[in-house]
Amino acid sequence: MKNSKPTEKPYKIPDERGMYLLVNPNGGKYFRLDYRFTGKRKTLALGVYPDTSLKQARDRRDTAKKQIADGIDPGITRKIEKAGSTENTLAAVAKEFMEANRKKWSASHFAHLEQCFERDVFPWLGSYN
Repeated sequence: MKNSKPTEKPYKIPDERGMYLLVNPNGGKYFRLDYRFTGKRKTLALGVYPDTSLKQARDRRDTAKKQIADGIDPGITRKIEKAGSTENTLAAVAKEFMEANRKKWSASHFAHLEQCFERDVFPWLGSYN
């Protein structure tokens, strides 16, 4: 990894089980994991070399592979964690969506949607994950 030099095009140095080191033309080196989830090819970032060691990247790969085996998409899991959502329920996600779009909507439209969710959706589906 130390000896890998940038070239005109990005290239991959394979490790094992879908993990590789991506070397970009600007000299950046990134650990990545290619995996399939629900029939689609996806890529998960595992860390930047040398900040992330090979051992750490392999540990993260193993964790992600375990999540995939359990039917959990590690990319979606990371996005949820990054968003800071402590709850993974429909009500929590809907409230987060409402707050994110509050500035785009008029106050009356926001109040109407909030009322509809509270009255019609949350009592039935709010606690679903």
